[in-house]
Amino acid sequence: MSRRVVISGYYGFDNMGDEMVLAGILAGLRRLDPGVRVTVLSAHPAATAREHGVDAVSRTHLPSILAALARADLLISGGGSLLQDVTGPFNIPYYVGVMELARLRGVPVMMMAQGIGPVRGRMGRALVRWAVRRAAAVTVRDPQSARLLGDLGVPGAAVGVTADAALLLDPGAGAGQPSPWEPPGEGPLAVVALRGHRLLDRRAEAALARGLDLLARREGLRYVFLPMQPVEDLEVSRRVAAGLAGAAAVIVERRPSWPQLAALLGRAHLVIGMRLHALILAALAGTVPCGIPYDPKVVSFLAQLDLEPAGSLADLAAGAWVDRVLDCHRRRDQLAARIGPRVAALRRAAALNFEPAARLLDLPAVSPENLLALG
Repeated sequence: MSRRVVISGYYGFDNMGDEMVLAGILAGLRRLDPGVRVTVLSAHPAATAREHGVDAVSRTHLPSILAALARADLLISGGGSLLQDVTGPFNIPYYVGVMELARLRGVPVMMMAQGIGPVRGRMGRALVRWAVRRAAAVTVRDPQSARLLGDLGVPGAAVGVTADAALLLDPGAGAGQPSPWEPPGEGPLAVVALRGHRLLDRRAEAALARGLDLLARREGLRYVFLPMQPVEDLEVSRRVAAGLAGAAAVIVERRPSWPQLAALLGRAHLVIGMRLHALILAALAGTVPCGIPYDPKVVSFLAQLDLEPAGSLADLAAGAWVDRVLDCHRRRDQLAARIGPRVAALRRAAALNFEPAARLLDLPAVSPENLLALG
C-alpha cells in the first residue's frame, strides 16, 4: 500500500530555492515509493499542487493540517532554514508546533536536511532542543547545524549530517535547452543573485553596480539578474541593473522551471550570489559559485566546497570583492574541476536523507547511487 507523507516547510512563498528543495525531497520520496501520496503545507496550496503534482493545504488552517496528519504515515519537517529566529520570532514556534501536532497524533516526525540557526532567543533555543529530542529522526544539511545542535545539548549521535535536498535535482535537466535569458553582446555570462537586505543599502548597491561594470570592462561579462524570491529580490535587482553604466544585463522576471534554470546556470561562467540556493544550484550545474554572504549558512556551504566568500555585504563599498570575483572567473576551469568531486559527495550525502525516511515508512532502503540514478 502506498505511503502517505505530510511535508512542512517554507513552501508556497514563491521562493525558488525552497521550491527546489521541495522538488528534491519529492524526487527522493518517489524513488522510495513511486505511489507515495504527499500533502504539502503551503502558503499557496493551489500553486504548490499544480507545480509539484501533490496534494496541498493551507499551512495556517488548523483543521486542514489536522486532517492531513490524520491520514499520514510520516511528517517531514524540512528542508531549509526553518528553525531560526532571525527572519521572525514565530518561525520556531510554528514549525515546532506542527511537529508536536503530528507527534501527539502518533505520526512519526523526521526533521530532514534542516539548516539550524541562528537561534538567538532563549525560548527558541529551548524549543529547538525539545523538538529535536522528540523527533524520530533528524538530519541536518551541514556540519555547522550539527555543531549548533550540540551546543544546545543534543547528542551528536542523534543527528545525521547530510546535505541540502536541492542537490537531488537532476543536474542534466537543462541539457540541450537554450536559455530564454540572453543579454546583448557575445561575452561570457555571469548570473547575479541578490537579496534584499538592510546592509545592501543604496551606497552598497551603487558600489555593486560599479564593480560589475568594472568586471564587464575587464572580462567582457554580461549579466543575468536572478531574483530567487521576487518579493524580496526583484526591486534590488532592478536598481543595481539600472545603475550599470555600460554592462549588458537582463533580469529574470518570472520564476523558471528547474530545466530552464539548469540551462541558464550551465551556460554561465560563474554565479555571483547572496542567495544560498543560487550558489547550491550553480555548483550542481557545474558552475563556480562566488558567494557574498548575508547569513552564516552561505559561508558554511562555500566551506563545504573549499571556497572562500568573495566578500561580505559590509565591505562591498571597499571593492576588494571585485578582485576576488575576477580571480574566480580567471580560474573558473581549475575551480570547477576542484569542486566537482565535492559536489558529487554532497549529492550522495543528500541521498542519505532517505535512509531514515525509508525506515520510518517501513520501505526498503535505496542506495545513494540508485536514488540519484548515478552511472
